[in-house]
Amino acid sequence: MPHSARRHIAVSQGQCATCGAQRLLKYAHRTMCCRYACLKAAAAKRRATVLLYDVPGVFHAVFKPTAGFHDPLHPELTGARRPGAASEPALPLPRRHPEFTDSLHEWFFRSGLDHFVWIFGMLCAYSFPWYDRQLQAIEDLPSGKRALAKAAVIGGALAVGGWYVHTYFLFLRPKREYNKVHPYTSWIPIAVFLVLRNATAGLRARYMHLFTWCGKVTLETYILQFHIWMKSTGINGSPKFLMVWLPSFWLNMAVVSAVYFVLSYRVFKITVVLRDVAVPKDNRGIFVNSVIMAVATAAFYAVGVALKG
Repeated sequence: MPHSARRHIAVSQGQCATCGAQRLLKYAHRTMCCRYACLKAAAAKRRATVLLYDVPGVFHAVFKPTAGFHDPLHPELTGARRPGAASEPALPLPRRHPEFTDSLHEWFFRSGLDHFVWIFGMLCAYSFPWYDRQLQAIEDLPSGKRALAKAAVIGGALAVGGWYVHTYFLFLRPKREYNKVHPYTSWIPIAVFLVLRNATAGLRARYMHLFTWCGKVTLETYILQFHIWMKSTGINGSPKFLMVWLPSFWLNMAVVSAVYFVLSYRVFKITVVLRDVAVPKDNRGIFVNSVIMAVATAAFYAVGVALKG
């Protein structure tokens, strides 16, 4: 069999974020390995996620001492019309959306919209050796059976993808209705892409370095877009517009975007250094830092409770 046909999945490997083990599939730069302690830690995080976001009242009870947020220029707060909809009647007051009766709504919405997809990423890292063996087994089949197996895998992925598109895009759900199911379905198109992306040896042997680089800083670009790349609608307002430094739109977009990506990469490097400091490789260091962080968290939480009255 040609050597090119025996190539496995091309992956980026790195260090476990919990125990420091090497040569693991990297999910960005924050992954877990399949050691018992790491699996136990991941299971605890999954249970905490379910408790925090899917049990009514828990999120608000935990984060009640934190500061809330209201966008003062939101149409539903001011009763204003949507841009370009002058013929429509003004939105009635009093306020209707939970954002204006619940100060934690925005925090709950933003942090909870993808609160399960990280579990899928960890399962991908954990299942990678098994998946790699299955792909190799398909490549080792005789040509006829190999083509049939690949057709079945690709066909199954396309069927699932078609169902997803048909269900969530052709029959579009209202935004707020879709937001309720998004945390439980967002992994489906990602899984379909992963299967199709690695369906043949030729595809597995090729990748774009740009996407590999961008994948390392996705967390930083996601967070910093609200602080560097975009500007808000006003004091305490939502970030909705591109930051303006230069009069020319395209030149301004190029400069702002360049600064945004450079700073995102710099924050990524800082995050890696801070991770190594906060989560050392020796068990004693991990225990000491965990105690310090727990005490500091409890102290700040107590201050928040006191300030809330």
